[in-house]
Amino acid sequence: MQNQNKVIGRNLCKIRKIRKFTQKQLGEKLNMSSATIGNYERGDRYLPGYLIHDLAQTLDVPDQF
Repeated sequence: MQNQNKVIGRNLCKIRKIRKFTQKQLGEKLNMSSATIGNYERGDRYLPGYLIHDLAQTLDVPDQF
């Protein structure tokens, strides 16, 4: 599970940067802190399925990133 979190986190970080969002901007759109976004990106925190959908919509990508 830990490795999966890291892969998802790396993908999230890449997509966020491509879409030109800072962690703070993305966090504000999702009503969470930039620290929480950073934890997801590093794979330090489990990314729940419902949040993947919200992230995908916000970043304008398919749910399967």
